[in-house]
Amino acid sequence: PGHFTVSVSAVNDAPVVTTTTTARSYTENATAVIANNDLTLGDVDNANLTGATVQITSGLTTGDTLAFTAANGITGTYDSVTGKLTLTGNATVAQYQTALQSVTYVSSSDNPTANSTSRTLTWQVNDGAAANNLSSSKTSTINVTPLNDRPTFTSASAIARAGTEDTALSFVIADALAGEVSDVDPNASVKGIAINWNQSVSTEGTWEWSSNGTTWTALPSDISSNNTANALYLNVADRLRFTPAANWNGTVPSLVFRVADDTMPTTTSGARLNVNDFTSGTGAMSQSPSSFSVSIAAV
Repeated sequence: PGHFTVSVSAVNDAPVVTTTTTARSYTENATAVIANNDLTLGDVDNANLTGATVQITSGLTTGDTLAFTAANGITGTYDSVTGKLTLTGNATVAQYQTALQSVTYVSSSDNPTANSTSRTLTWQVNDGAAANNLSSSKTSTINVTPLNDRPTFTSASAIARAGTEDTALSFVIADALAGEVSDVDPNASVKGIAINWNQSVSTEGTWEWSSNGTTWTALPSDISSNNTANALYLNVADRLRFTPAANWNGTVPSLVFRVADDTMPTTTSGARLNVNDFTSGTGAMSQSPSSFSVSIAAV
């Protein structure tokens, strides 16, 4: 009888990456989080792998960093421009699985959602064979939650205003603060100020505030010394007015205040508050104060 001889040539089977679909969560300014700790690897015809990559392929934002725990001869480098973590070294499939399960994500940015509220990570491994050496790419997700950042002043210098002798100087608070406040949070705005120290005295003149430009109220006497525990809150649409004493001219001692961003709870103009309740790391008020410095010119 006749017979056939069949020769079967071996081909390399690509390694396999399996990621979990459950998204991980990261909160702004937090420590690094594990990106995919229950990821698994497999390779039916190779005991070892020679490399792997993990890349932020969507949502990459300045400040993003991927890292891992180097061990078992596996080393790595991270490229912040491309968001790619590259692992190299000859190690077992299990050892690479452990290395990839240790990959972490962190952001040093105070605006980590500038580009996206999530990061897509793409995972791939290499078994070093001449063909079919790369696994199919698999993805996982990290959701990023932003936190409020306190507003800051753009300069350490006082905010200057100028008037003339025997003439009241008034201004809208928002106008005086234009260009003077910075906030890294997207679309942030200034909501108000809290005045804690009026360093002027009555022989120089009088500070007042108004919500309508018609009815004026003198600043409370108990902020003639530094009183952060009972500061006067004004909204940015309110006005301030300094009326110099008769025939007085010179530089008015500082009116010291902190600025509040748009996360400040709605607060009635003229309310009293403790600024320390709003100056935490995610608070609505600037941690450091600024001041209005008024110069009254002689006439």
